[in-house]
Amino acid sequence: MMETKKMPPKGQMNHENHKGRGRAWLRAALLLLLVGACSYMIWQQGTQDVQPPSTQLQTPQDTAVPAPESARTLRETAYDKDINTLTELTQNEQTDEQTRNQAAQRITQMVSDHQSEIGIEEALAQAGFSPLMVLLQNGALTVMVTPDSLAETQSATILSICAAHTDIGIDNIRIMTGQDAL
Repeated sequence: MMETKKMPPKGQMNHENHKGRGRAWLRAALLLLLVGACSYMIWQQGTQDVQPPSTQLQTPQDTAVPAPESARTLRETAYDKDINTLTELTQNEQTDEQTRNQAAQRITQMVSDHQSEIGIEEALAQAGFSPLMVLLQNGALTVMVTPDSLAETQSATILSICAAHTDIGIDNIRIMTGQDAL
């Protein structure tokens, strides 16, 4: 036989259904209350403090620091970091003697190269090539100047000044021009 569910008499509500509906109404009321509170808080804050996002792109040339100065700052930061690392290596007693000697030789070479870079920059600035930056690495010299192009005489002057201040041959000296060089 088939079992039938007893239906409550007409006009009477099932107690379990009544609880479920009550909880649903409670959740809906709570959600409505939270949405109302959030809306009120946003309305109270107002939009006067909100700044619209900028739609303009800012290029590196817009910064206050000239390109050669920022490139020089990066060079100096890297130089200081390398010198500090090598100095720590030479002072570490757990490092073998050969490694400490190689680190000391590298420090000597880096200091010499750095002094050459500064000397060449000063000589080129006195010759009228400013702003500029000089980078000496691995037996090659790179001179970065801001004009978009140089006359042959200007290039020859730069090469002769660089050759006079270093033992690097002219074939290993590179001149870069324009803002992109820096």
